[in-house]
Amino acid sequence: LSADVTGSFTLGTTSAITLARNGQNALYSFAGTAGQQLGLGLSAALTTPAAQIIYVTVFKPDGTTLGSTSINGGATAAVVYDVPALPVTGTYTVRINPASAATASLNVLLSQDATYTLSAGAAALPVSTTGVGQTARLNFTGALGQNLGFGLTGITLTPTNTNPVSVVVYKPDGSYLTQVGCYTNAPAACSLNMLNLPVAGVYSMVLTPPAGTTAFSGSVSLSADVTGSFTLGTTSAIT
Repeated sequence: LSADVTGSFTLGTTSAITLARNGQNALYSFAGTAGQQLGLGLSAALTTPAAQIIYVTVFKPDGTTLGSTSINGGATAAVVYDVPALPVTGTYTVRINPASAATASLNVLLSQDATYTLSAGAAALPVSTTGVGQTARLNFTGALGQNLGFGLTGITLTPTNTNPVSVVVYKPDGSYLTQVGCYTNAPAACSLNMLNLPVAGVYSMVLTPPAGTTAFSGSVSLSADVTGSFTLGTTSAIT
C-alpha cells in the first residue's frame, strides 16, 4: 500500500518522477490561468515489468478531467501532449498512473505554448520552440469566405528527425479546420491552402514538433490570394 508521490510542476523545468513501489501513483499540481495554453512533454519513461503503459491525466481545479495522454515504458521517443486551453484560473493536478502495478520513472516538462500573431501579407515571421512538449500557436484574423495560404520554410529540428512537424488549424470556436505535415527534407518547407474560410474571427494554428524534439525553428508567412482576371488573347504575368 503506497501514498502518492506528490510535487508541483514549474513552467519550463523538467521534473524527474520515480514511482518505486508497485501500484504507486504520482499526483503533481500546477497553477494555471484561464485561457492559458500549455504542453506536457513526457520522456525517458521506464517501467518494471518493461513496456507497460503510463497513463497521464490532467484534472481541472474542480476535480473533473481536462484531458489525458500516455507513454509506454521504454519508448525511445518522447510524447508531446497539447493540453486543452485552461478553462478557469486555479490549481490543476496531473495524475501519473502506471498500468499493471508497474514501478516506473519518467521525466515531465510543463511548458507554455510559444504564441505568435500572424498577419496576411506581412513579412515572414521567425518561430521557435524549446524543450520537449512545447508547441507554437499562431493566431490570425480571417474573414468569411477569405482564401489564405500558409507557408513554413527553413524547418530545423534538434535532434534531427525525419518525422513531420504537425500543423493543425482551428476555427474561432476551437473546432478543427484543416492540417498538414511539414518535413525537414529538402527544401525543408511546406504550404497549406485555407480556402473559403467558414466564419469571420480569430483562427489558431498549432505547430507541434515530432516527439523527442528539444528545439524547433522556422519562418512562417500568411498570404491572401493574388487575384485578377484573364482577357482573351492577352498574356497575364503572375507573381
